[in-house]
Amino acid sequence: MNSIPIDLSKYEEYNKKLQDEYSTDDSNLMLIKKDTESYYQTNVALIIIYYLLLIIYFFTSTQYIFSGNTKMKYAFIFIFLFLYPFFIFPFQNLSHKIIKDISSFFVQNVYRTKDW
Repeated sequence: MNSIPIDLSKYEEYNKKLQDEYSTDDSNLMLIKKDTESYYQTNVALIIIYYLLLIIYFFTSTQYIFSGNTKMKYAFIFIFLFLYPFFIFPFQNLSHKIIKDISSFFVQNVYRTKDW
């Protein structure tokens, strides 16, 4: 029988790639990165939609802003609406963390837990 030399370097590279891709540390980092990217993309989309709606509301209600005694009321409303995302983001982050912690308590991802 002739023994055929087998090049195992390709298999070792593939095995190393699989170990790197599916190890708990790297998988946890990938999951955190994906969660963070989707979270920020969602926030950017919501901010764009919010400010577009605010601009539309501002331009459609300008006839009411400069008439009568309600100038101060509309000024405070627009200032509050403009600054609203800066007030709501801390609460949004906290609620997102609480919901994620509660869901991970009931349904655990094996790559995120250290006790498996």
